[in-house]
Amino acid sequence: MEHTTGEEPLTYLLISGLEGGISGELYLDPFTTNVQVDEGSINSEDLSVTVHINDELIMNQGSISNFQSMSLLNKEEGAYSITIDIEGKTKKGELFERTLIQNIYIDSEGNQLI
Repeated sequence: MEHTTGEEPLTYLLISGLEGGISGELYLDPFTTNVQVDEGSINSEDLSVTVHINDELIMNQGSISNFQSMSLLNKEEGAYSITIDIEGKTKKGELFERTLIQNIYIDSEGNQLI
């Protein structure tokens, strides 16, 4: 193991995945910023959604239907970090919490880049 004492900052990268449960049943479409829900596994009526864009609270404990109908981005040029916290219940009655994160850049012509 090598230790450094220089002035250069150390950089770390962590990539993790969650297997099992409902991980595959929730998906954030990066182009529409809509959450896709597998209705066979999750009660969409019981979902509660909290949305932050660039750490600013946009929606607090709203329903998934209200979230799907809202326009998240104002299409101004810039970088946006969208964080969506979802709480709900599976069809089996199990409670769950998930966080979906998407980073988007909108250029000067309004094109959305992921």
